[in-house]
Amino acid sequence: MAQPAVELPPSAPLRRIRIEPAKGWAALELGEVWAFRDLLMILAMRDVKLRYKQTALGVIWVILQPLVASLIFAVIFGRFANLPSAGVPYLLFVYAGLLPWNLFAGALQRAGNSSTRECTIYSSFGERKVD
Repeated sequence: MAQPAVELPPSAPLRRIRIEPAKGWAALELGEVWAFRDLLMILAMRDVKLRYKQTALGVIWVILQPLVASLIFAVIFGRFANLPSAGVPYLLFVYAGLLPWNLFAGALQRAGNSSTRECTIYSSFGERKVD
């Protein structure tokens, strides 16, 4: 035996939700970063300890590595190619450029590596349902 059709009351019109990316600096959510600053510090300190734990030179390698690269660049481009450095000693000129570049390149590489290495953190967040 078939059940009778149930009449539903008229409902409100369907709402459409448009999801758009945030504009400007709002996407950074610095308040959330500040709220979880202790977690950020714990993860950063763990990475620093793990990174320099097995090296013989330790933190000195951070300064020594761009210095050696600067010496090589200074010899090649300063001596052999005679490229100008605006009156600044060429070793200092190259070191001043390599230090921030190595910092940026290393941070970018470590961020990518940590996001793939720590994928279990991401699995703890469930999927959000969007209606």
